[in-house]
Amino acid sequence: MGKLYSDKEIENLKKRKNALSVAFWTVCALTLAGCVFCCVNADPGNALMMEHCSVIISIAGGWIAIYVRIFMISDTVLEMGHACMLTKGEPEIISGKISVDKTGMRIRRSIPFRNVTCGDKKVCVIENKAGLIETFDGKDVKLEIVKGYISGYEIL
Repeated sequence: MGKLYSDKEIENLKKRKNALSVAFWTVCALTLAGCVFCCVNADPGNALMMEHCSVIISIAGGWIAIYVRIFMISDTVLEMGHACMLTKGEPEIISGKISVDKTGMRIRRSIPFRNVTCGDKKVCVIENKAGLIETFDGKDVKLEIVKGYISGYEIL
C-alpha cells in the first residue's frame, strides 16, 4: 500500500523548517544591522536621509520577516506535525469508489485540505497531496485513514 508520507519526507520537512528559521533570523539581523548602520552614519547634514533609510529598511525587513514566519515557517510546522500524526497513528481501512472535491478549504491554524468521499464515508486529504489522490477519481481504492485523513492508498 502506498503511503502519503515517509520518514524521509518528514526529515525533509524538518530540514526545511530549520532552513526557513535561519532565513528568518538572517532577515531580522540584517534589518537590525541596516538600522544601526543608518544611526551610526547619521550627522547633521544627512540626518533626514538616514532616518528615511532606516524607516524603509525597517518596513521592508519587517514585512519580509512576517511573510517568512507566517506563510512559510508556520505552514511547514503544521504540515510536519500532520505528517507525524499520519505516520504514527493507527490506520483504519476503508474501500470503495473515490471522489475528490475540486475546491480546498482551510480551518484556522490548520493545513489546507480537500474533502474526499470513499464509498459512503467522507475523509480528508492534505491539499498538496490531493493531486495524487485525484488521479484515482472514480476508481475503486482501498484507503488507510488516520483520524479522518488519508495516510495510505491502494488501487483495487
